[in-house]
Amino acid sequence: MAKNKSWIPLGMLLFYNFSKNFVDKAVANQLAWKLITGNVTTLLALQKIYLDFYKISANKRNCTPTDTQNTRDARKIFIKALRTMGISEMKFNDNMSDAERTSCGVVNNSVLKTPAVVANVSPIVAKKGLSDLNMKFSFTVPQTIPAVTGQNEVIIKIGFHAVADPIPAEADCLLILVMNTKSGVITFDPSKKGMQFVGYARFINTRKQVGTAATTFSGIVS
Repeated sequence: MAKNKSWIPLGMLLFYNFSKNFVDKAVANQLAWKLITGNVTTLLALQKIYLDFYKISANKRNCTPTDTQNTRDARKIFIKALRTMGISEMKFNDNMSDAERTSCGVVNNSVLKTPAVVANVSPIVAKKGLSDLNMKFSFTVPQTIPAVTGQNEVIIKIGFHAVADPIPAEADCLLILVMNTKSGVITFDPSKKGMQFVGYARFINTRKQVGTAATTFSGIVS
């Protein structure tokens, strides 16, 4: 599917109808389908930019070549966001039926789908201070047999404590971040400078299911 772009029509009116239907359904079902809220918000913002230009260029009597080009440029960016959501959040989304995917215009490859496993291992975490209050976390997948596949993100929960205080349990860690499976950067609040922290990291699969195992790590905010 990544190489076949025909599932998004390119004709002006066809694309207008397709994109409106896609976004309407994504907004209406984002909770049920567990779509990433930020991505749905981005779709809405890009749709508005596109529609503002489209309304101008659709008036053939008054539009200029610049108006037409503005519409094409806005549509190009909008298409990229539609394609990304269709591939990464809908095509293999177990919270959607094949009929729901089809209703959004997303191509189904049902016979090729294998449900992503809930990880029973957790990411190996490496830390590196970048600058004042900034720290980079890098993640690697443990070598297991069978290999753990279908993991899309890493969720980390961090809690702070003084040296003599008990280490916070995972449930008590209030700083929660979701990162990709490679790396991510945290900027700590200045009020935490000098404090010790403990963190817990778990995989999240493409079905938005959190892994059953957690890696623990610790450090000092510097």
